[in-house]
This record gives sequence, structure tokens and C-alpha cells, in this order.
Amino acid sequence: LAPRRIVYGKTRLGGTVAFIGASNNNSLLHMIIVFCEGPIDAFETIYFNDVPVTVEGGLVTTAPYGVNGLYYAALDTFLGTETQPVESAMLTYFPGQWTEQHRLRGCAYMYVRLQWDTNVFSTGLPNVSAVIRGQKVYDPRTGTTAWSNNAALCIRDYLLRPFNMGGVGAGPLEIDDDNFIAQANICDELVTLSDGTSERRYTLNGVLQMDSANSPQTTLEAMLTSCAGMMPWTGGVFYLLVGAWRTPTATITDDVLIGPLKVQPRRALREQFNAITG
Repeated sequence: LAPRRIVYGKTRLGGTVAFIGASNNNSLLHMIIVFCEGPIDAFETIYFNDVPVTVEGGLVTTAPYGVNGLYYAALDTFLGTETQPVESAMLTYFPGQWTEQHRLRGCAYMYVRLQWDTNVFSTGLPNVSAVIRGQKVYDPRTGTTAWSNNAALCIRDYLLRPFNMGGVGAGPLEIDDDNFIAQANICDELVTLSDGTSERRYTLNGVLQMDSANSPQTTLEAMLTSCAGMMPWTGGVFYLLVGAWRTPTATITDDVLIGPLKVQPRRALREQFNAITG
């Protein structure tokens, strides 16, 4: 019973345990951990507690979970596609309780199986988290859909995301793609840092919580902080302006004034006090 989350860019987060059960006389523990809305691009790095683990053939090979050919942890990841199959191990260990219909389509999740050992789990269950490469977004510059943490592209994707899926629910005609192409290019500009290295000007990496406390408006306002952006809505169309210097297109002169200049002199010091006491 937890609100779904949308991941844009790349971020590390823990998940919600949607199922937990034991088998083999309580020697095996099984967990289904849901992380966010899918489909995502990848589970980039998986952590048990704060230790990144290596997974080979579904087995965790990092000590102490994999030592001398003995393996005490196994896992499988699902990206949350609309065609993902059921986790086959769950069908084996929990027949009738977990069925072919338990596919969790649209949910990016992880199946974790732990083999009890006093030494390996002396401090209890490991806290499972992952660095997730989130939503794939459409890039109007290339006409392709792929993972990106370009701030302008992520904001564009959220604008078009259906309202019943936590987005703004804008239509294609409400998006000025020429504008978003220009802003995406600004986000990709390389900025030189003080140590001589460079990075792209604006990226967006984070988690959007889809609950009543986060309306599309508040969520969009939070996303705009990633690029010092503003979003005017003019003539039924959303425009994005990210924080960057632009060449002026007009010059302000006396000719554009609607009236004469008025000068408000500064008040004298003696007029700035209404009482003086000793």
C-alpha cells in the first residue's frame, strides 16, 4: 500500500516489499520488491546494505553472499514493461499463491531469494537498494526514444504523461517542439568546472512521488528547479525557458515609454524616524 514513483534520470532508491514468504522449512526467504513505475532503462547497480553486489547468472557473487562456490543470495530484475513474464521461481516455490497472472506489468521490481546462514545474516536482512536508470524519453531532435537525464526532455515527457498516470496530461498540440529542441540543446551545453573538467549544463535526476501531496503543478515546479527554468503557457501551448543568457532581440529606448520619467528622491534622514527617546 504505497504510492507509485516515477524515476527520471538516474538515482538510487529502495523499494516497497510487495510480497515476502518463506519456503524449505523457513531456510529460504523470498521477496518481491517494487521500486517504481516502469518501464525503466536499467537497474544499474544493486546494493545489499551499502555494498554494491555483483550478479552472475542470477546469483550474488559478492562476499559474504557468495563465497567459495557457495551462494546465499539470488535475484532477478524486471524493468516494468507491458509484456514482462511472471517470475518463474515464484511459481515453483509458491504454487497457487503466485500464479501466471502475477506479472507486475508496468512495475519495475526485483525478486530476491536469500538462503539462511547464521554468519552471512548475523545482523539481519540486508537493506536492498539500487541505482536506477529511469524513464525513457522522446527526443524531438533525433526522433528516438531512449534513456536521458536531459532536463528539458524529462520535463517534456512529464507534460505529455497522462493525468491518470501522475502526469500533466497535455496533448501533442500543447507542446512547442521547436522550443523544447532549443532548450534541450542548452541543457546539453558543456560547462567548465573549477577543476578544469566539464559537465552538461542541466540534468534532471530524481523521484516523483505520485500521491495527493504532489499535484502535477507542484511536481512540475520542482522539476523546473533542475534547470532554473520557467514555463509560460501562451495561446494554449507550453513553452520552456531554462536559465541561460540569450542574445537580446530588442533594445529599450525612450521611444517605448508610455509617459515621462518620474524621479522619486530618497527621503532625508531626519524624515525616517517618527520617535527618538533618550
